[in-house]
Amino acid sequence: MEEFEGQDIKRAPEPTVEQGQGQSNGTGEVCIICGSAGKDGIRVISEFICEECEMEIVRTDVQDAKYPFFIHQLKRIWYPKNA
Repeated sequence: MEEFEGQDIKRAPEPTVEQGQGQSNGTGEVCIICGSAGKDGIRVISEFICEECEMEIVRTDVQDAKYPFFIHQLKRIWYPKNA
């Protein structure tokens, strides 16, 4: 787990090569925030964000401890690991 401002926040696992990054794994798309597979959500550029994470991001205040975690995960959209 990664720690942001004194709170433990679950870090999404990196997608495996078998799953592909942002590719369908048969049960849905892999969320770039939480790493779970889902069918409902949004696409930002080539990455998928599940509906639950989308709602949580929208509700999160800038002062919330989860905010830096979301920023870190969203940066992966523009700065891919293998770039």
